Amino acid sequence: MNDLVKLLTPIKEAVNSFERRLIVLAGEEGENMAIQLIKEYCFLKGKDSKINALYVGDNFEEDSSSFKRFIKFKNLVEEIDGLNLQNIAFKDSLNVLGLTFDLL
Repeated sequence: MNDLVKLLTPIKEAVNSFERRLIVLAGEEGENMAIQLIKEYCFLKGKDSKINALYVGDNFEEDSSSFKRFIKFKNLVEEIDGLNLQNIAFKDSLNVLGLTFDLL
């Protein structure tokens, strides 16, 4: 939890300054920390804000590990109001060039 508290500062700074921040999470707690950070980001943006998020993976064929991780992640963030989560495979990333996402 201490690591999560440390990461909240750059999230708050980014929201208040309209700048971007890159936060890389890894390890067993990475997914849980990501969920908490997304919730905090959405809270700071306000309940009427629409947050566009993009989840990128190797491929999203039904039996792939990327697809399974995405479905698990999607189920965890479904309860967050205002969050619009899209997914795309790396090979199709040209399709989103020029688009703006709040979270990647």
